[in-house]
Amino acid sequence: MLKLMLNSIYLLLAQASALLIPLFLLPLLTRYYGLSDVALYILSVSVISFSYLIFDFGLSTYGIKKSAEVEYCQAEISKLFSITLTVKFFFFLLVFLVVGVIFYINQNNSYIKVVVFSFISIFFQSLIPYWLFQSINKMKVVTLINVASRLSSIIISVFFVFFGFDIYSVILATGFGWVIASCVSLKYLNSLGYTVSVIVSREPLISFFKEVRDFYLSRLAVSSYLYSNVFILSTLSAVNLAVYGVADYIYKIIQSLVSVVTQALFPQIAESKDYTIFFKTLFLLLLFIFIIGLFFKLYSHDVIQLLYGPSYLLAIPFIEAFIVLALFNVLSVIFGYPAASLFSKYDYVNYSSYFCLIVYFFGVVVLYLLNAISPLHLIYILIASEISTFLWRLAFFVKYYKLQKV
Repeated sequence: MLKLMLNSIYLLLAQASALLIPLFLLPLLTRYYGLSDVALYILSVSVISFSYLIFDFGLSTYGIKKSAEVEYCQAEISKLFSITLTVKFFFFLLVFLVVGVIFYINQNNSYIKVVVFSFISIFFQSLIPYWLFQSINKMKVVTLINVASRLSSIIISVFFVFFGFDIYSVILATGFGWVIASCVSLKYLNSLGYTVSVIVSREPLISFFKEVRDFYLSRLAVSSYLYSNVFILSTLSAVNLAVYGVADYIYKIIQSLVSVVTQALFPQIAESKDYTIFFKTLFLLLLFIFIIGLFFKLYSHDVIQLLYGPSYLLAIPFIEAFIVLALFNVLSVIFGYPAASLFSKYDYVNYSSYFCLIVYFFGVVVLYLLNAISPLHLIYILIASEISTFLWRLAFFVKYYKLQKV
């Protein structure tokens, strides 16, 4: 349990460092920029986060699982690391060329500009192998690197805001910290003996895609519906996107706090098969959500007024709906890979993500046909999707639990 707590704390600090920039900048931007510029910044945060999950290839779960399978052999982990960097480089190059052509044709499109100016953050963030640091129990190191680099990004971004730079420059400035963090992280891994080489043979690349496919598609399915609301609202109005974005960001913070525990729990449960740790963690996470919900129920008006100003008080009902979503997200996540690792059965978790995506897009289509697309209705669709995922995973958990006890 102590090992789990330490890994959770380090992972929490590492992810919290990535949240520092929007956490400090968003209240600042709401006072120095208009709603349309704030909406563009919120869109950039979603683009960067979603793109990271695309370029992650499901390694946050697959990488840890694979490292355990090869018994943490340095040569095998280095090989996997080299394969992932090779794939990411060529994949990123392809995406960059496509976006570059689109940008050349539509240089005045503000959304295309957001994507282009977010590329530094997207690329260098994707180079940091959190799965590797977690596998070799070096989360403390990558945490210190991230915190230091994030602070440098905050200083540069605040400088840009105070001296009147446009919102695209602020978006670009947030990427500097990722440059520092990725370079130092890769240098440190090299000093530990984890070497990187370019993989030119097709066989290991094809094998990698086959093995990672289910983890990748599952993660991509979940990410698609989590970030689709922002992309949908960006086509409607800047006011809706800006106000929704404030509530969505608060939810993302809660979700990140939960995910650091579940990510640390996954390898621990996979190794120990300990039901006690599993259920204790579940109880503590549910208690955490209850406390957060109670806090926002009592003080959401004061918090929004203080941080973002009166223009964003419309976000309060969205925040309350997101708290409900956070509750079912905890249940669906904890009964995902952590629960599946108790039985070493992962297929049903991957399939539940596809089912969740189908439920979400079916709901969006219904809203569109009824001409009822709004921020609050889209959150309700997310809640329905998370409930569906939780019930699917709970049913299989009960099934395998009973089989194990026979």
